[in-house]
This record gives sequence, C-alpha cells and structure tokens, in this order.
Amino acid sequence: MAVLATTLAACGGGSSGSSTKSSAQNLSSQNPQSSTEAASSSQANSIPPGLHTWWHDSADQNSLGEVAADKVRRSTIYGIRVSTVGQAEVLKNSFVYMSIPRSGKLKVGYSHEDGAEFAETAKLSMSWTSFLFDSDVWIEVDLLDGTSISTVDEVVIRPTILSFEKQFVDSNTIRIKVPYSKNGHRFSVEFDSQQFVSYNDNSGNTGRLSLNNNGYAIHREPKNSLMIFAQPNYTESTRSELVPAGDDIFYPPEGKVNLSNVNKGIVYFKPGIYHMDGNYHAYLPGNVYWVYLAPGAYVKGAFQFRDAKTNYKVTGYGVLSGEQYVYEPDKTNGYKHRLASKSDCHGDCVKMLQFQSSNAQQNLRLQGITINEPPYHSFTLYGNEDAFSMEVSEYQQVGSWYWQTDGIELYSGSSLRNAFFHANDDVLKLYHSNLTVDGVVVWKNENGPVIQFGWSPRNMQNISAKNIDVIHNRMYWKDQKHNTCLINFANSWEAGAANWESKADTNTWIKNITLENIRSEGMNLCAMRIYALSNMENIRIKNLFVEKWSELPNSSQYNLMKAMRNESGAQVNISSENGIVLENYTVGGQPIVKPGPLWDKDQLGRISFDTALDATWSATASTTPSCIPQELTVSVSEKIKVRESLVITASASSGLPLVLSVGDAAEISGATLTAKEEPGVAVIRIDQTGNDVYCAVSQSYPIHIYDPDVAPSLGRWIGASWKSWSPGDLEMIWSSIEKNYQITTSIQAGNHEIKFTDTNNWAGDDWGAATGLSGLALKTTGGGGNIKFSIDISGNYLIKFNPYTLNYSVEKI
Repeated sequence: MAVLATTLAACGGGSSGSSTKSSAQNLSSQNPQSSTEAASSSQANSIPPGLHTWWHDSADQNSLGEVAADKVRRSTIYGIRVSTVGQAEVLKNSFVYMSIPRSGKLKVGYSHEDGAEFAETAKLSMSWTSFLFDSDVWIEVDLLDGTSISTVDEVVIRPTILSFEKQFVDSNTIRIKVPYSKNGHRFSVEFDSQQFVSYNDNSGNTGRLSLNNNGYAIHREPKNSLMIFAQPNYTESTRSELVPAGDDIFYPPEGKVNLSNVNKGIVYFKPGIYHMDGNYHAYLPGNVYWVYLAPGAYVKGAFQFRDAKTNYKVTGYGVLSGEQYVYEPDKTNGYKHRLASKSDCHGDCVKMLQFQSSNAQQNLRLQGITINEPPYHSFTLYGNEDAFSMEVSEYQQVGSWYWQTDGIELYSGSSLRNAFFHANDDVLKLYHSNLTVDGVVVWKNENGPVIQFGWSPRNMQNISAKNIDVIHNRMYWKDQKHNTCLINFANSWEAGAANWESKADTNTWIKNITLENIRSEGMNLCAMRIYALSNMENIRIKNLFVEKWSELPNSSQYNLMKAMRNESGAQVNISSENGIVLENYTVGGQPIVKPGPLWDKDQLGRISFDTALDATWSATASTTPSCIPQELTVSVSEKIKVRESLVITASASSGLPLVLSVGDAAEISGATLTAKEEPGVAVIRIDQTGNDVYCAVSQSYPIHIYDPDVAPSLGRWIGASWKSWSPGDLEMIWSSIEKNYQITTSIQAGNHEIKFTDTNNWAGDDWGAATGLSGLALKTTGGGGNIKFSIDISGNYLIKFNPYTLNYSVEKI
C-alpha cells in the first residue's frame, strides 16, 4: 500500500511542539503509520472522528515533466502539516498534490492552440491538499522552493472575507488557524514571492496574454498557487449516506484498472494509486451505480455510467485525475486528439464524469471528490436533462489548463454547495429551473464567464446562487466578447454575422433568478453581459462586489445588455417593472446607483446597457457614494520614434495630481516619456488615486514605438475576405528577431483574399496583387488586386509581411 493514513484521534506522533516543524527533507518521515498499518485501516468506515490526513509514498516531486503511471505528483513548492488546536503539538503531514500545464506533456497529435499556452509559458502550477476535520485546526505551510517570508503581511488568504488568524513561525513557514465549519473551507494561501501580473499585449482586435509589462495589466495572482480543502469529517449520518458498506462492493487492486467486467453495484477505491491507460476510460457495466474514492485514493481515469439505475453516487474525498489523457481525447479516434475533420468532439471526447439519463426520474449524489486536470468537459449528461437531479457538495476541480474545461452544469431541481472550481471555460452553467447554489470559490482562467445562463433561448425559473467568491480571474479580452464577465447570458451559439441579433425565441421566459453575494477580488474585466434570447422578468443581482477593474480601456470593460430578436424581427420583452434589478452593486467600495454619478459606462459602474432598455433595469444601494467622480483630460501622441521623447499633457477635473507609469518599452520622468531602442507598444497608465472627496480614476493609452530604419510606419494590418475586409480585426505585430510583421489567425479551408495596409481603416497605403501562399506583394494604394490564395486544412496560420522587401507568406502552424 502506497498511502499512509493518519487520524489524530487514533494515533499520536508528529512534531514535539507547535513552535517546531520538520524540515523539507524530513517531511515524509513524520508520518506515524507504516504502510502495513495504513493498509489495515484503509477503509473510510474505519476513520474515526477527528483530524484525518494521508500521504503517498509513491510520489514524484517533479514540476516539469510527466509522472509515471504508478506515482502521483508531489508539490515542489509547498509542504503542509496540520494539528488540532487542542493538541497543537501533534502535527500530521498532509500530502500536497501538484498540477502543471498538460501534466508536463507536449502537444500530442496536434499543434493548434489548446488554451494551455500561457500557463505553460508562465510556468504556472497549482498545488493542493485535503484533510478531514471536526474541530478547529492549525495548518503550517512550508516554502520548499528557497523563497522566504519575514512577516505574516506577506501572506494573503483568499477569499479575504475568511480573515483567518496567521502566525509567523520562521522565514519558511506560516501558521494559519482554521475554525471548524460543517461546510468545510476551500481557500488559497498566497505568498508575495509567488505573485506575477499578466498583461494583454494589445495585439489585433482582442490582444493576447503576455508576461511583458508593455501591455495592459490584467490580473495579479500566484505563479505557483496553493489551495487548501479543509473537509468536514464524517458524522454518523453522513457516513451512512456517503460511505458504502456491505457485500455488494468491488475493491479494485492498486495499479492498472479495468472495470469492464465488474459484477457488483459499488466500486470502492481504497487509499492508493490507480491508473487507466490513456486509451481507456471506464464505461461501467449497467449494474454499477456508485463509485467511491476513499480519502487518499488517487485514480487516473474517467467514469461513464449507463442509464440503468434510478439513484447514482460518486462520493469520497479521493482524487479523479485526467492527467494521462491528451487534450480532447476522442474515443472514436483511439483516444487520440480529435480528428482534424471534426469541429468539436462534444459527443465523443472523454469526460471525467459522464451520465446518460432515461426519461424516468434519476438522481445523483456527487460529494467530496477532487477532479484534477480534465482534458475536456469534466461533467456531462446526455439524454433527458429535466429528469436528472443532482445534489453536489464538497466538490473540487483543479488543474484546468485547457480550453473547454468547464465547471459543472446543474440540471432541473439540483443543488450545489461548498465547492471550488479552477476552470478555463463557463464555470457554473445554470440552464434549468429550480436550482440552488451556495458557497462556491472560483479561480477563473481566461476563457468563458463565471456564471453562464446563455447560449440558447430557455424556459427557466426559480434559481438562487449566492456566496460565490471569485478569488482570481484572467479574462483579458480587449474587444467586447459576448461570452465573458462574472455574470453572462451569452448570445446564441448558432449566431453568426448574418443572424447575430435574430436567434431569440419570444415564446420562452427566464424569470425569478436571484444572484446574491457575488464577490470578485483583484482586477476584473467586466461584471455582466446580458444578451437576452428569452423574455426576462425579476432577475435580481444583490451585493455584487467588484474590487477594481483591469487596466484595459474602459470600452473593454463595459457591462452590456441587449434584447435580441427572433427571425421575424420580434424583440424579446424585458419587464419594465423588474427586469434587471441591481441592489448594492459596488466597485472599489463605491455603490453604483441610478440615478447617480457613478453608473455610466466611463464611470466606476461601467454600465452601457442599450438606452432603449433604460426602463427595464434599476440600481439601488443601502448606502450612497462617498466620493465625487472626476474625469481625465489627456493629450498623447499615438506613435513615437525609438529614443524619442514626448511630453504627456494630462489633467484631472478635480485638479488633483496625477501618477504616470509605463512598461519596460519606455521610461517616464514627470510628464516626459522617452522611448527605448526597440520598436513595440508602450502602454502609459495615468492614475488619479482620489481622496476623501473625489473618486479614483485611471485610464490606459497605447503608444506605438517605431524605428524609421526598421519599422517604417505605425504598424501593419490585414484586410481579409474572411473578416469582411475590416483591417482593424487583424493587427500585425513587429518581430524584432525576424524583422517583419506577423500575426497568427484562424482560417477555414477554402479560397481567400487579403491585402496588407498601414492603417486600420484603409486611410493609408496598401499592398496586394499577388497569388499563392508566399510571394512578393505590390503597392496597390488607390486600386489594385488582392493577394489570392487557397488552403486545404482549416486551422491556425502564421501570416508574415516584410515592409521593405514586400515578401509575404501564409504558413500552417
């Protein structure tokens, strides 16, 4: 047995006192049980009340490459020990797991983007530990990577509303007091030494994530994150509900797992390490209705249930990991990445948990487990979504590096409480009636919103979602994406340029929805975007807290609401009495009320709802704004030569002094900006921090730095047939290495035409008049042919253009 289980109520050991600790080298030796002793008490039914931790001997402290099938990845950054407050001198090691992008694999069987590129470039990781408790505990967190702390003020616990007590132990260790709660706690421990800032590089229409501070600052978060899941230990009643007992149980042996021929109703994974090959997932026999992952069980695989049973369960505090699968593992393609001929593999890709619903009512109890590194959607139901009810609690999802790693969809009559989601797509998908959500912590990657109601017209009502804490989000889009923000009703997934506003259904209703205590910490992209595809009534958003906005332009952050139309042109109705009701919506601590000084699109509220819908929404608060808004007046050139200086003319309407800052592409002294020697983009940030009378205000302005000997003009854009000849949608970036302009863009198979231009609106010169995927362009300003080419395979293409030689190329990547 590779897992050691420790329960404070059952055994002693650990460190000699609360002020001492083991070193990183001796951490694993502090486990008081031998493998044999752990094996004899491995079932959760034998876990007594008290503090319970576990450990894996077969572990690999590896932060770069793949981990062997019979091992688990152990954190190289953090170590954890836990004690009860009543026995603070008895510290127990708690195993710290670790996830890295793609689990250390290369892109296998594909080369296109998969959503993990930025996380890989930034060398991000996510560590986590879980333990069971039934009384207040002390947690000691060790830094194992050589970094240090000098004060507890260098450590932040999120959500910050928890306000846990912190104590300084030494330069490598912090102690945290965690009070017992029957709901448990899910929180992040963040060290100043781990913090980094992501930026939007200002390229093209949307921009791309970057570590280069010459762009717009998006969010600050730990490079190596640490999540702690303090789970409520079993009580007599929860044990009988959540832990299987009896004879109808199959216990898989550790190692390689194949569950095709299980003849029992329950599959029980004891503590240990189990693995399914990357070309297999467990399509469970129809007699299986319950999978239990004991605390300390680590299962590499995925489960697909049939529709033969009425009641299903997936419970336990173990881990279900998809680390062995490639991105979008297509079961019809031998579990390799989906075929290039498929636009998606929603029906065929492996999901970590997949269910099939019949027309008879079915129920699922999902509790305790942690999903790690899903290769695609982590949870999916096929069949009758209105006849499948779920009760979900103490559920975690970590290591969601890929696109399409959604959180969870709740079906009619379902509930979710006490959960954590690290997701890179829609987190909470609320598409059905009679739903309750309470107590969710979210760590949001760049793709999709936090709460999603949209994508299709729907009939749904009676939804309550409250106490949702977004501790981080990396949503970075420079344009106004319709499927982003904290709260989102996305436009139809079928909508395109020709029918963008005509996919609504005026016979459907969305009503009686309450969103309450939604808190988002740090910098944010936007609060809400509502593309109403159904009639709406009584949508209440209460106590929505946004700490501050990112440094993107205001227009990128606008909160939008539009009433869409059906194919006949009829518009959906949003109730004029209580359509959208905002109550205690605050930004930076200031309440946003209408009428009032702060709600408009370029004020703190960033509200830019369609003016025709003004009567359908309201914004009230229990307090009044405590500051007067102010405006910035700025005059700044759009471009500057390398090594050239310019004076920024700026003032605040309050008359208060301004603070000017800029990234590494330039230097600033007072109001004078001086470009450095490399061409690029410098984003200057102008801040007025406010005072007791005036609100803070800020704005960002991009300044293009060019070298007349290298890059002869402001920039280069592409007018393309597949972008309706709008060059503003395809802005090229200068490569100082290759000395040309480049852009990566998605192109469908077929015949296409482009021109290169030196403005984003055809006001300057352009170049075209060529044929093929590479060649020599000619100046065609004022009239002239386009560059024509054909491609056979849809995908991402790198387009290059040399403004001196006029050579161009279109290359598949």
